[in-house]
Amino acid sequence: MEKRLQAVFLMAVFFCLVCCSNSETFFLPVEEETSDRGGMVLVRSFGRSVTLGTENEKAPPDVHPAMKVTFDYDFSISSHEVTRSEYYSEVVSGRAPDGWMKDMTPDSGNYPMVQVTFYDAVLYANAKSKGDRLDTVYTYDEVVLDGDGNCSSLGNLLFHPEVEGYRLPTEAEWTIVAESHWNPGKSWNLERSENSLHEVCTEGNGGESLPVCDMAGNVMEWVNDWKGAFTDGEVSNFVGANDGGTMGERVLKGGSFHNAASSMRIYSRGDVYTVTSSTKSGYVGFRLAYGAIPTPTWLSGGTPVAKSNYSLLAKAEKVQEEMGTRHAKLVFRNITSKKLAYVDYGAIPLAVKEIEDTLEAYHPELSPDGEWVAFCTGIEGVSRQSSLYVRRLGVAGANLVRLDVESAAIPRWKVLDSGDTVIVYVTSAANNRDAAVFKAASTWQVKFSDGKFGIPEKLFDGAYHGGISEDNSLAVTGARLFHIRRVGISDRVQEETWYNGEQVCNVSLSKDGTDRSLFLDFGGKTGRDFTAVNYGVHGMLLVADKTGKLVQGIPAPRNYTFDHTEWARGNSGYVVTSLMNSEGSHSKISLLDTSDSSFVDLLGGDDLWHPSLWARPEPKAVAESELDLDSACVYLTPYAGSRARIMKVKMDLFWKYRETAEAVAIGSSRSFSGFDPRSFSSLFAINLSYSSQDLISTEYFVRNYIVPLMPKLKMIVLSLDFDRWDTDGGDFQKYFSAIPGYQYDKSHGFWADGVPPEMAEIAENSPALDSSEAGLYSFHRGLYFSTTAGWGEDPPSIDGSASWYRKSKRKFEYNLELLKKILGIAKEKGVVVVGVLFPQSPLYRENGVWGRYGLDESSADEIRDIVIGLTREFPGFIVVDLYRNGQHVFEYGDFANEDHLNLGGATKATWLIDNYLKALLN
Repeated sequence: MEKRLQAVFLMAVFFCLVCCSNSETFFLPVEEETSDRGGMVLVRSFGRSVTLGTENEKAPPDVHPAMKVTFDYDFSISSHEVTRSEYYSEVVSGRAPDGWMKDMTPDSGNYPMVQVTFYDAVLYANAKSKGDRLDTVYTYDEVVLDGDGNCSSLGNLLFHPEVEGYRLPTEAEWTIVAESHWNPGKSWNLERSENSLHEVCTEGNGGESLPVCDMAGNVMEWVNDWKGAFTDGEVSNFVGANDGGTMGERVLKGGSFHNAASSMRIYSRGDVYTVTSSTKSGYVGFRLAYGAIPTPTWLSGGTPVAKSNYSLLAKAEKVQEEMGTRHAKLVFRNITSKKLAYVDYGAIPLAVKEIEDTLEAYHPELSPDGEWVAFCTGIEGVSRQSSLYVRRLGVAGANLVRLDVESAAIPRWKVLDSGDTVIVYVTSAANNRDAAVFKAASTWQVKFSDGKFGIPEKLFDGAYHGGISEDNSLAVTGARLFHIRRVGISDRVQEETWYNGEQVCNVSLSKDGTDRSLFLDFGGKTGRDFTAVNYGVHGMLLVADKTGKLVQGIPAPRNYTFDHTEWARGNSGYVVTSLMNSEGSHSKISLLDTSDSSFVDLLGGDDLWHPSLWARPEPKAVAESELDLDSACVYLTPYAGSRARIMKVKMDLFWKYRETAEAVAIGSSRSFSGFDPRSFSSLFAINLSYSSQDLISTEYFVRNYIVPLMPKLKMIVLSLDFDRWDTDGGDFQKYFSAIPGYQYDKSHGFWADGVPPEMAEIAENSPALDSSEAGLYSFHRGLYFSTTAGWGEDPPSIDGSASWYRKSKRKFEYNLELLKKILGIAKEKGVVVVGVLFPQSPLYRENGVWGRYGLDESSADEIRDIVIGLTREFPGFIVVDLYRNGQHVFEYGDFANEDHLNLGGATKATWLIDNYLKALLN
């Protein structure tokens, strides 16, 4: 018999809970009952609502604006986080992938399972569903495990909210439950936990007396959502963002034993550092939910959208093999989401990215350098006005420009003999069967340079949107009839209709100088006679030579027909095409090799139109290099965390500028965000800092790369993060040691005998981040934080103990010895080291701690005195204190958050460092 547990408590208890929490609003708790799923609570959320985010203007940007979410369903949620013993039972159940968590041993304790990725939680949920003979909520086609047995990736992972099974709770589900059980002051928080993990349901929120435990404290919890912007409207059955944006961010909830009670907020959505699906930590776990979600709503840029489901059908290596280069990109229109989307086969990880805006976008084509995409708002065969746009290829779609003409359609890029890049377009893409209508339209070209259009130039009458040959002798088109324009001897112009006047479409002129035209027909007699195949509409891809003679016919794959066929740019003989299934949906994009009629399926989806494939050959120096290109400068793997992803960009900068740079900034995210080399006038500088860099890694880079390989180096600007010296972990070993590029450098003695001259070019052309993400990390992190301002709420986030130094100095002494090693390496080469204490929020001082990671003021003063004392042993060591125990010159608007400066603050900090050094050294 189901025992009913009323979560609507007596009003006195209710108000007590509300007053004890730091939630901003009063709420009526949802009704909870014992679920028929063991260990779970049934949440009666139907007809209820919850607020995500906050209107507190000092809160981080990712929790603005406050958004109301309503529920049209009930669901169940685990009463506590999944424990180690529960997790282990699924690992050994036979329902999980081989090798998953291979080193895990039985555990009799009731501690939450930590050190798990989002993917690990998905595998656990699926295993639970299989154990209960349920359909799985998640599907995937590949499991990738790291060296510890954790799942670091699931290929083509799809979430099916309509399935009744086990899954992670959505952020909205987690929050509506947490509202009834939110009491950080009585949780396993930093003050009560002794900064360590505890068994579930042993503290906070009344312990065992309530149906749900540990929503605040102990461990942070994975939820199901991609992290994206909220909307100020009301959303029903919210399931998160359409994707995780540039960095693939996920949502974490709840706070942990690392966090002060005052720092835990029910609306918080992440951790100190960027959280992705492969993130794992000793203070992150999860609990499960159960139940289907009807009519779910995703958001994209704060706007409700239909969910785009993509399946990457070809690995990057396969596409690179076919195209003969590591540099290939695909762009297309997704009819479902009404957006342009793209795949960069040279970027890591391989993913489909959508460009965020609401512009109509058809017939996209990538520029000759692969950096821009041109598109139009009109469509072949439809008579209507069309605008032509160009923008950067990236999720932000930056540098959008519109050609200021009455109508322009179907853009095609071309490089002239002069070296100028132009876009050829037509004034109308309408049906060309009517000769008068066709001749009334015209073909134009316009120069495009430095993100701007030149002055349009008319080429000739007629809408020849299928392409123009390199020497301008042939122009083709085919929106019903296959019209061609040929310039012959003595510049005599000849206009013809090919293919016996039968109906054609999707005409595309080759980009390799052979002037072959591919096209589709409608099962016409000419094509059937040539191929001796009785095919139907778009059942055959036909190729004609430059005289119009048919030279090839390639049938569509079984159960599919062709559409939107285009020659690929960069490799002769390849065609990219949409494939339409029997239901009329363009469900695949495929690559066709016309030399052997073989297909490589690239992408699957709901309705994928107008593909354009670009490839660029490897630079000569790279192609001819004797170095192993699978390892040399490969500082990134598909499953690398945020530290390695940032450092990939930094290592490219290192190799590019190592011979010319005179100064290097290195350290944690405080120097990452706080030092802008562009504002440092004393010396030409680069910034090699990354988030959470510790002194172990700093010493590694200084010893092996910076000092020995930078011949003009005069100065190192080093972040001194005293509150982070409560660690002796192996940051480099954990996050970088398995990455091929670092191993390759080590195996070659870090190039002590000489750096190969092509190294910078190899680095520039090695597997990279998507350009949208790489741009965030370039010279410093100020661009990453440029849109944010303020040191946030009072009290600020506190993620470490104020007393760690007084309790034990062992870790401090370990870090002090690392600093001495760095100073010794620099001293030997005559390099000055400038140690900088970057500013943090003055609110830390008011709350009894020195910085975000703890330490009290008197201990910080003692550490600073010890560090300053090193200047006697190392005369080239200078300490610049911009923090001054919170009594600094930086204002609220100079900060991005509690302990990082924004772009304006970085400019000010760098100017202060620069001027201090000028005064000191002069």
